[in-house]
Amino acid sequence: MLCRLIPPAWLTNKPILEGDYSNAQIIKFNSEGYNAYYWPNSPGLEYTHPINGSHITDFKCVFVDFDLKDKVYATKEDFYEFVSGFPLAPSKIVDSGNGVHVYWDISNLDAMSYLRFQRRLCRHFNTDEAVGKVCQLMRIPGTLNTKI
Repeated sequence: MLCRLIPPAWLTNKPILEGDYSNAQIIKFNSEGYNAYYWPNSPGLEYTHPINGSHITDFKCVFVDFDLKDKVYATKEDFYEFVSGFPLAPSKIVDSGNGVHVYWDISNLDAMSYLRFQRRLCRHFNTDEAVGKVCQLMRIPGTLNTKI
């Protein structure tokens, strides 16, 4: 999986790693303290490191990131209930520990259409608008947040 592995501040002198890692490698790095992220919308075939927004050309999904700490919804269950009332059924829902990531599969969107759709979803669900970028990283499901 193409991902970015970012050491937290407490893990000194460790570099940010970026590349195609196996699930076993991701779990190993995460157990050593690295935060593991991936691009829901991955770069096209030609890209350089580090990956930036100009490399993202294939938009496969839109998503929202709900955090309990924002206190917009009292519980995850309240958020799930609001999502279940949305006319488009999610493709994937991931419990991220302190919140929830909800994904919808899409196709045939260019970058500007993607951004418009992404921002509308964030506003509709009153979730973190910081995920409304072309080059957005999301935590790899099943990995731990080590940013303590």
